[in-house]
Amino acid sequence: MGRELGAMINAKMLQRKRNQVGAIKPI
Repeated sequence: MGRELGAMINAKMLQRKRNQVGAIKPI
């Protein structure tokens, strides 16, 4: 359970970082 929760949190953090970079850099 702990490892799965950690993986989910890490995935969400990566998605947030990608979204922030995409928002900062216009296509």
